[in-house]
Amino acid sequence: MFCLELFYFISGIVVLVKLKVTSLVPQQALGVLMSEPRPYYLEERQEEILDLLNANSTVRIVDLSERFGVSEATIRKDMRALEGRGLLRRTHGGAILPNPNSRELSFEDASSTAQDEKRRIGYAAAKMVRDGDTFFLQSGTTTGCMLRALKGRKNLTVLTNDLSHAILAEELLVDSEVILLGGQLRFGYHYTQGNETIRLLNEYFVPTAFMGTNTFSFSKGFMAHRLEQANMVSAIANAADRRITLMDSSKIGVIGLVHALDLNEINCLITDTGVDADTRQRLAELAPNLEIIYA
Repeated sequence: MFCLELFYFISGIVVLVKLKVTSLVPQQALGVLMSEPRPYYLEERQEEILDLLNANSTVRIVDLSERFGVSEATIRKDMRALEGRGLLRRTHGGAILPNPNSRELSFEDASSTAQDEKRRIGYAAAKMVRDGDTFFLQSGTTTGCMLRALKGRKNLTVLTNDLSHAILAEELLVDSEVILLGGQLRFGYHYTQGNETIRLLNEYFVPTAFMGTNTFSFSKGFMAHRLEQANMVSAIANAADRRITLMDSSKIGVIGLVHALDLNEINCLITDTGVDADTRQRLAELAPNLEIIYA
């Protein structure tokens, strides 16, 4: 039981009215009178944090603490858990939406990202291939765009670890040879990986390798989201005399999980015109002998 004091003005006189509130008052009414936030389950709270983040692109710890009636330490714990799942990126005092390239996308999501840029990059890469060439084509959506642009080329020898690429090459390059490397199939991504794939790759020498990357930064170089991916990129580079990396501009300035290659380990970079002037200048300064194509 507690007392609630109300003041009324009656004919210029202040009248104090004391009300005794007991447990007989409905819980809903008490909530209104006390203005306390309702309790949230952990999953419910984290789901609403994501809803707020998606709606506003940013959230602040102090605001969330007040909204949910929990400590700022609890909100930080929620954010750490959500960041671990790749659903947000923590900042000083809050969180922002993650860069889509900071975590590995599903094959379907990757296929729908930067489609125009990937098509232009793929077309530019395909122009470097002549009839009779032999090359390695790494798995990836951008290299897939390159393969589609190769329709009409003749007498090619294509090595790949991508099952989808091999099937498409069989359809488009009817008079060419397609060599599909075996190994452990990564479900959902349609490519082979692991020690067996690398062992088979080491049996070949290819004049040119067309490679992809998950991310690139000046501090870390080309990076992958998984150790198996990084090992495969390194093995492809070792097997090739000329290394060409296909990368759309959205991957620049993003940190991955595992280092794969340095900028000076490739011979050509094909990207898109979305690369800003400062990045172009820095690329030219750090790798003056690197051929760069902005498609």
